[in-house]
Amino acid sequence: MKKTLLVALGLAVLFASSPAGAATIVSYTFDGNTTSPASTAAGVTAGAFSSQDGSVSFDSGNPAAGRCVYDNGWKTGNYFTFTVTPDPGYRLVISGQLAFDNAKDNSLGSVWNAEYRVGTSGSFASAGSGAIDTAHSTFTAVNTGSLAGIGALQDVTQATTFHIAANTGSNDGKKWYLDNVVLTGDTQARASLSTAVTTAPVAKVLTGTSGVQYVLATTNNAPSGGTMAAETLNYTLGLSGATGLSFVTNSGSGIARDASNPNTITVDTTTSGAKSGTLTVTSTNAWQESLPTLSTVEVYQPADLAVTGGSTLSVTNAASDDEGQRAAARLASLTQTGGDIVLELSGLTAGPAGTGTVIAGGASEVGTLPANLLNGIYSATFETLFEHDDQTIAGTTANDLGTYSATVAATVTDNDGDQEATLPTGRELKGLSGKSKGNKKTVAKFLGGVMGNERTVKTKWRDALGGEGPGGMDLFSDVLTLDGTSSDTFVLQMGYDDGGAAILAWHNGSEWVDAVLGNTGGTPTSVGDTPYDLGSHFHLGYYGFDSASSTAWAVLNHNSEFSVTPEPATLALLGLGGLGVFLLRKRK
Repeated sequence: MKKTLLVALGLAVLFASSPAGAATIVSYTFDGNTTSPASTAAGVTAGAFSSQDGSVSFDSGNPAAGRCVYDNGWKTGNYFTFTVTPDPGYRLVISGQLAFDNAKDNSLGSVWNAEYRVGTSGSFASAGSGAIDTAHSTFTAVNTGSLAGIGALQDVTQATTFHIAANTGSNDGKKWYLDNVVLTGDTQARASLSTAVTTAPVAKVLTGTSGVQYVLATTNNAPSGGTMAAETLNYTLGLSGATGLSFVTNSGSGIARDASNPNTITVDTTTSGAKSGTLTVTSTNAWQESLPTLSTVEVYQPADLAVTGGSTLSVTNAASDDEGQRAAARLASLTQTGGDIVLELSGLTAGPAGTGTVIAGGASEVGTLPANLLNGIYSATFETLFEHDDQTIAGTTANDLGTYSATVAATVTDNDGDQEATLPTGRELKGLSGKSKGNKKTVAKFLGGVMGNERTVKTKWRDALGGEGPGGMDLFSDVLTLDGTSSDTFVLQMGYDDGGAAILAWHNGSEWVDAVLGNTGGTPTSVGDTPYDLGSHFHLGYYGFDSASSTAWAVLNHNSEFSVTPEPATLALLGLGGLGVFLLRKRK
């Protein structure tokens, strides 16, 4: 306790002669036979006190109740040493002095000197020198005087080592004692830059969107502690590899510890494309820098659509006209508003994201007629409603691209096989036809009739079986199954092999008979070898054939299985012995 009190009094005297404002950076008292620092300032790490060979001895110190260090066998070239290192984020301003108490053997030299080296390499430079008191074994307090004039010690950010030495005169092998070693000056928290994005722009926007920007906050995160005020922050931010980004403000100065300064980056939305850049910092005194990664802002030109009709319904989204990118559109709704056929276009689907047809910038999508449509002339008008497909793009809203109307008008001529068409109420059947893919390539045509309700008219074909006709004869055509006309009155015509008397027949479940016999109502009336005439023949039950065109027709109101067979008068030849000749001719 006594030594502690006396040392404190001695240090008070020492500080009284130190430069104003200087504080203890590190001190060594060696009490308890330890070479570890007795005290260190906040932000400082100090090593053990040692000698050139890494060893020291202990003896009574100043005062005698304490301890000191000495090196037995002192000679020229020997020295005591210690190292101070500022912690990360701190600097040392060694503007005070290096002070210590020393005593000697009677014959030791008369001069001490102190040296320093900043860093771990290079030579040492003088920090001061002085006389060693001639009194034998008496401690004397000495110091280097102010170190403020040594520039290298006024901004120390790395390990700094001090040597304390004494000359031996002409007598090597003597003892030199040191106690109460104190280095004074200041420690300062260094500026530390940390920039954060406090307000990020939306990730995707349409061209022309205003107010798209990053708001940054740059903070001085200097550590707490130090014997003098923390260093203020000065900085200038920059952008590397930037496309479409520019600063409104990008610098700050004199930013105190824990204070923040705002900066703003604007995003150019006058053109489309990916707007991005890498944040940089220059002209800063910060000991460390933390910069955020700027998110990329995708800027899109709004979708620009053209919807056209014709034989198909075509939707085109224009390509970007600024070498950037155009937002994709999506078909939200597709409604048929008129026409003489009810169509579901192939290739276009209306619906929400993930289901509706998407039209990318610079691309087209086409709605086509169904592949198995009955042959005929059709017209259908559609109203289409579009919206931007990606509704997360700032500036887009539901159904924001509006409605377009277009008419599909097409003539279908080459379809064959099983076919169908959904026809609206009041649609005339005349002009619609189908064709089999069978052996006879039979053509079936509607020559008249009107749809009483919206229904799907279907034609289904099969090959005729050998000998399945009346009397074991072959049928003159492939077999048609017709569905969808319900009880509406219509005129059906089917082609057959070659000219000759024939009728349009109906399979009643057990045999082929005249097709008009399946009607509900009407009077079967044959007009013979006569082409169908709308003005005089459109009466339920009328039927005939045209040998010139090899066609048979009938006015019907039932859906059934139809084919062409010989007319009854031909069948009568069976009783006259002429059937064999007829069959031979037909089978040839």
